[in-house]
Amino acid sequence: MKKFILGISAVVIFTLGYMSFGLLVEQPTQATAANNETAAMQAEIAELRAMIQLLLSMLANQTTGESQQAARISSQQARDIAIEIVGQASTAYNTLLFTENGTLMFEVEVHNGFLRYMVYVDAIMGVATRMVQVENLILPDVGLPVESLPPMPVLPVAPPPVVVAPPPPTSSVSTNRNVRPANPPITRERAIEIAENDLHARGHSGTFRSVSLDWERGQWVWEVEFRSGRTEFEWYINVDTGAIVKFEIDWD
Repeated sequence: MKKFILGISAVVIFTLGYMSFGLLVEQPTQATAANNETAAMQAEIAELRAMIQLLLSMLANQTTGESQQAARISSQQARDIAIEIVGQASTAYNTLLFTENGTLMFEVEVHNGFLRYMVYVDAIMGVATRMVQVENLILPDVGLPVESLPPMPVLPVAPPPVVVAPPPPTSSVSTNRNVRPANPPITRERAIEIAENDLHARGHSGTFRSVSLDWERGQWVWEVEFRSGRTEFEWYINVDTGAIVKFEIDWD
């Protein structure tokens, strides 16, 4: 329809130009003889001009009507869709309605901080088809003074704590074999208890038989004996620390 109207308009314009040119080149001697013909031609020219105006008006109305009928969303809705795509902190500015590959599209310019985007929204489906980031927004230099921050104070670093090694434990029991300990830290009763607990931990049971102070491996120990049937269990327990120096099992 558009091509048809444009074709008619071109023919009419060409005809008017040709007729106007003919009137200008006529000889003055013929003007008196053709007064009636000239008047008729002027009337036809006026009719043709009116027809051209009508055709142009129809063409403009048809183009506007097709665009309004095809766009199913408004420009404000297109801006809302573009803002949702770029981010809620953005602002939409210019909106342009155009046809791209036979599809009516909205081109929306969106600013988000120092960034500028062009969002393309399908005017029929109401969905964004693509987003293009264009050049960044360059703000003018307003010459704000730059405040220099004071230097950070240098905090003194505390020296690492001096670790003083504890003095080696001193034994309250003489290591002299000829000097028997009178009151050792590990008593007889405690030595028997240590031996009995170790016996149970090994999965055995027995009856206490004896305990005596003895010298074993260069130290004073409690020699504790338990018996179970024909099996004899013996512990040698340090009288100063309670450590088991030696453990033996004898079968008769």
